[in-house]
Amino acid sequence: MLVILATATGSAATGPPKKMTRLGGPSAFFKSVPSLMNIEAVKKIVQKYKADITRLLNESGWYGKPEDFFAAIEAGRYVEIEFPVGGEFEWIMYRKNGLATLGPNRVWAGSAPFPAYRLLVEVNDQENCQDLVYEFIIPRECGNIGLTGVDTRGYEAEVKAALSLSPDQGCVCDDSILDASGTSATLKGRSVLAEITGKVRLPDGTTRELDQLASVDSPRWDLDFDKPGQYRFTVVAKADDCEGTTVQASVVYTANECKPVCNLEVGPARVYSNEPIEVSASGSGSQTGRLEKVEVKVFYGEEQIDSLELKGDLKTTVRYKQPGQYTFKALAVDQCGQESIEDCQGQVTVLSRWSLFFTALAGKESRFRPSLGTVWEEPLLIFKAGVSYMARPDKLEIAGAIGYSYAVDTNDFDSVFGDLYFNYLAKPYFIGMGVGVWDISHPDTDTFDLIFHGGFDLPWLINNKAVQFKAEARVFFKHHLANVENNYLVSLGLRFNF
Repeated sequence: MLVILATATGSAATGPPKKMTRLGGPSAFFKSVPSLMNIEAVKKIVQKYKADITRLLNESGWYGKPEDFFAAIEAGRYVEIEFPVGGEFEWIMYRKNGLATLGPNRVWAGSAPFPAYRLLVEVNDQENCQDLVYEFIIPRECGNIGLTGVDTRGYEAEVKAALSLSPDQGCVCDDSILDASGTSATLKGRSVLAEITGKVRLPDGTTRELDQLASVDSPRWDLDFDKPGQYRFTVVAKADDCEGTTVQASVVYTANECKPVCNLEVGPARVYSNEPIEVSASGSGSQTGRLEKVEVKVFYGEEQIDSLELKGDLKTTVRYKQPGQYTFKALAVDQCGQESIEDCQGQVTVLSRWSLFFTALAGKESRFRPSLGTVWEEPLLIFKAGVSYMARPDKLEIAGAIGYSYAVDTNDFDSVFGDLYFNYLAKPYFIGMGVGVWDISHPDTDTFDLIFHGGFDLPWLINNKAVQFKAEARVFFKHHLANVENNYLVSLGLRFNF
């Protein structure tokens, strides 16, 4: 809107305007100029009187600079008009006694409108966030430059807030980047972005401010999340001109729980006292990719007897002396402190190296009997009890036993005996040999013997130890050792281990 600002210049006057009824003559601003018939003539004459114009513009108190006026002249930002009778001037340049001066508060009171150039000069009033458009009138007859009014055009900085998350969802403890680099504030083609501030609403509903940015030139925040839920981020952009010009943008990040997964392997399933037990949780993992540790509790029966903390490769080796069943319960923990939903477990049975056993056999004995003067063959039932020691676990066993053989046909040939032997183990098979003292209860036929036996484990367990099938052969030293075919005992049966 075009208005007359009586207070816009230092030369303003109050009261009714002074009437002007003629143009030209001694008061003409441009001397010796009969008529400004075209724009080029205006440009030339303005340059000629540039010093006078500059002085008077500065005296007028207008907000602009003389350079703004001359730039508008050179740019040709004016049009030809007919200035009406009654048209008012805030001030007008004229000559008084040949001296260029300002005449404030004038009105055209001639008999008719006069031809003139209307010049618009735009001045930026940055302090008040507005443009001022000054309207000047230059009469073609005399060139007396006059200010008729000023149009105020308020403006605001063009502020844009842009916000993105990369990624916009993930697991607790994952990282994300909050990027506000698309945020800008421009005014008259220049950047006026003063600050970018951010805040976040946490899953529990509370709000906290984001760390202050060091510079608006790199508006990024590195984020991590310690609890599951939705995080709403908001940034506010503010321009450094035209106070109060702010905009904001929001994005949401979803942090999923993503609990770690526990996997535990312990073995072997059966070991002997003080043998190594391998404990591995290397199959455990975290969806965040950052597993902190695996905590393992070791129970003997119902009692917790050990605690292990696995880090790095999540492996360790332990040994336990006491025979029995050991249960390992593990819990995976990620760097956020999240724990796996359920314990993962493994069990190991620790066996004593010492073991009791009972053997029941049925067989046939062939021996020379002095009381009969001939070789006698007798079916036998053989029973023996003993103790064994696992010298090398699952490889070498040493055993001793005492026993009783029952002669089925005649009780005269019942026998008490003792054995000492070793077994080589290749699970599930075994083979061994040893020596024995046979027929201790009969001095006339007692003898040493060589023992050969072998067998294999059956699928039955007693106290976590296998029942074994056994085949045994003995060769007796006394009475015709060279005559093996008539001086032996063979038997088959079962060995029960306890």
